[in-house]
Amino acid sequence: MGKSETLIAVGILIVFLAVNILAINPQFSPPNCGDNQIIMRLSNTTNAHGALWNDNKYNIQVCFSNIFGFNYVPDANENPHACNTNNSVLNLTNISNSHAGKRDENNFETQICYGNLKCILANETETCSDLGSEFKEVIRLSDKKDAHLSIEENYDFKVCCKTEQNQGPLGCNNNNICNINEDCQCSDCHGFKDSCSSSNNLTCDYHTNSCQPCPSGTAYSSSSGTCEPDSPPQILIVKPEKAFSSSNWKKYKIDSEFPFEQISSNLRKDLSISWNFRDGNTSIYINCLTSGNCNTTHKYSTHGHYTVNAIANEQGGSRSASDHVDFLVYRQELNVFAIITQPSYGAAIPSGQATRFNANESFVAECFSSSTACTQASFNIPCYTVGDLSCYNLPRPGESGFSNFDYEFFFNWTFDRETDSVTSLYGKWNDQYSQVVNYEKIFTGSQGSNHTAQLIVKYRKET
Repeated sequence: MGKSETLIAVGILIVFLAVNILAINPQFSPPNCGDNQIIMRLSNTTNAHGALWNDNKYNIQVCFSNIFGFNYVPDANENPHACNTNNSVLNLTNISNSHAGKRDENNFETQICYGNLKCILANETETCSDLGSEFKEVIRLSDKKDAHLSIEENYDFKVCCKTEQNQGPLGCNNNNICNINEDCQCSDCHGFKDSCSSSNNLTCDYHTNSCQPCPSGTAYSSSSGTCEPDSPPQILIVKPEKAFSSSNWKKYKIDSEFPFEQISSNLRKDLSISWNFRDGNTSIYINCLTSGNCNTTHKYSTHGHYTVNAIANEQGGSRSASDHVDFLVYRQELNVFAIITQPSYGAAIPSGQATRFNANESFVAECFSSSTACTQASFNIPCYTVGDLSCYNLPRPGESGFSNFDYEFFFNWTFDRETDSVTSLYGKWNDQYSQVVNYEKIFTGSQGSNHTAQLIVKYRKET
């Protein structure tokens, strides 16, 4: 018997003990605005149908104030949604539940118009800034006509608009009345950024630091200092892109820097956002709704499966929201990945009932500097690209037809590590699959207890 070659990977899962399974995250929606700031509405943030600004069946609002960073202030008796010869944004097939086309698409009868906007449809290779620094991206289309709409970055055709208005906050007028567009900190607007005035139903708009009407359907509450009913903080990680299956997770090479981006919202207070990269490094940013940039980049020096968490906390408040994303980091040589698919990260599980633990998507991959070397080593298993590496996945133990791959795959579970109730499981995929790879376990304890599961996966082959 020759010497053994051993590689190790670690996966960590956090679960929460509860009486009932209840782990549903609210759907993210961008910040809302006052009716006179709404350009149009969408059925979703992407792959969406469009509607006029006052169609309350759709909750996603495309807001002038969010796009340009200040509020559009109509002239006396001006209706900002009325069309003239210059302010067409795009055309819809109908007033609601509609596909879209460019603004001169004659077959689409319903025009979306707003204020004094002047809009151009950029082509697939252009950005709005290529058209001029004054142009802002308002919305994206999947095509030039009969298109779905999106406020995310997944469609190529961009509707770019500019405005001649540059109406920022009015400063402080010291008239003892909190007025629309007055600075949030003015003494007659309560003197601080978290509130404006209950007397005329205004709240602080974080994008402009100015007092604005409460969104439609809400009213200012002096007890909470915000518009009620309130909406809690929300955060959604958009890069790295998410995927439901581990086979579709984003793949990166070690020591390559890549982006971490999120979109977040809150009605009551500004947000701070903390990123936990799960390699001992964290980043914390403040004033994320007013500064507008709490995204970051990071690179990893060790291969593995990473679950990165982003938490949005109210500044001066107690509420928070979180989101996470999974991805894989590869190196040139063998890589061992520990992947826990059940229960899901942060899931609530029932006390005293059997819970399924499943790590059967854990795997071993080998990477080379060239596709030729990968093809020669993989025995006709397809190779794939990770950065400038060429990699293939080793068959898991027991897969038929792969006699060239014979190795031991060890699974070492530790539950509630660093507590008095720590327990563990140890065995091999090869002959103890139903005991250590895909099995059931019962947790007991009081409601609200936190539990952790750590999985260490080992590859060993006699050489």
